[in-house]
Amino acid sequence: MAKSRSITTIQNRALYNLYGDSTPEASASAAAAPKLFDILERVQRKHDFFWQRQKKTFNTVAATADYAFTGTILPATDEQSIGRIYDITLVANSVRRDLERISRYDYDGFPAASGIPTSFMETYLDTLAADQKLYLYPTPDAVYAVTIYYKKIYIPLVWTDNAYTSVMLDELEEYLVAKLTSELAMIVGNDDAFNRYAMIADEYLYNGVLSKNHDKYIQETDGQGVFKDI
Repeated sequence: MAKSRSITTIQNRALYNLYGDSTPEASASAAAAPKLFDILERVQRKHDFFWQRQKKTFNTVAATADYAFTGTILPATDEQSIGRIYDITLVANSVRRDLERISRYDYDGFPAASGIPTSFMETYLDTLAADQKLYLYPTPDAVYAVTIYYKKIYIPLVWTDNAYTSVMLDELEEYLVAKLTSELAMIVGNDDAFNRYAMIADEYLYNGVLSKNHDKYIQETDGQGVFKDI
């Protein structure tokens, strides 16, 4: 069953590990929230057996090169759990074409042009939410069906401003508290606490969260990342 945890509670537990009943240093308090979100993102992107392959098809708009991910291309439930896009195809004149991934540097250097898109550039992973877009080149000159193949989190780890929901184990919460404590300790120069809580975090991650969820992964997939119909 999915459980909702308070982001504030996890931050407070980490700060208490460092300061007890004393007032935390301002630098630690200010870093707690962004560090926790960073940890949440890193842990879900790092471990392959959290991924599930997905695809989504949308239609281009003539004379429009950029398309927002949020609510436009991806289902709302996937917006915060998407991994890297690994393939995009486009159908034009009843022919399916593979689009080539290009860098932002290449995209910015291309001359303005319109026609059937042959390339794409994404900004999903390296920008703020408002700028998370897919760019097609050349700019579409008509309506084309574009299919995005991407990876999403199989074991959902979704968060809002003050809570995250996960079907993962209770060990995940303990990992997050310990990992956040260690990273805040590094910020304030507490080497002893950094080393101690980094070890605790690894213990929860590798002997708790990952090992037990790996059993779930093996049961529900072929063991090679291809998920059974469940």
